[in-house]
Amino acid sequence: MGLKYMAEGENRRAVEMFKDAVRHNSENIDAYIKLGVILRNEKLYNNAIRIHKDLLFRGTLAPETRNEVQFHLAMDYLKSGNENKALEYLENLKNDKKYSEAILDYLLNLYTNEKQWDKAIETIKSLPYTKTEDGKKRLASFKVEQGKEIMATGNGKDARVIFKDAL
Repeated sequence: MGLKYMAEGENRRAVEMFKDAVRHNSENIDAYIKLGVILRNEKLYNNAIRIHKDLLFRGTLAPETRNEVQFHLAMDYLKSGNENKALEYLENLKNDKKYSEAILDYLLNLYTNEKQWDKAIETIKSLPYTKTEDGKKRLASFKVEQGKEIMATGNGKDARVIFKDAL
């Protein structure tokens, strides 16, 4: 019923259904995850973070479920404006094939905001996206930014090598 109400946009009723489900069965991890998602969508970020974070303390989570919880926790932190914590959880998921493409834009945006050009370049190179024209342009733009930073430190020779690579 919680999923039905969630799909219909009746979040208050969905929250009550999910709360009822976890009261009856505290091992219903999916209900906790969905409850956290609704709270995030309702801009109750701290509550969503608490629910998802508490799930990670359970030692019985399967690796796939742990990754799903980490993904939702990263989204909670992103929405709440805590980019550093979001980045921490997204980086944990970088090598998981299920999430690697879904988190690409998040990672690249966070790396760009933090001016972590090495990580942005490494991330984009690891994906098939780099073989597309848009991917090549984005990779080149990261290298240009990296070159600018190196040039600002007074190392023009290394910067030129990077600029040439960007071309």
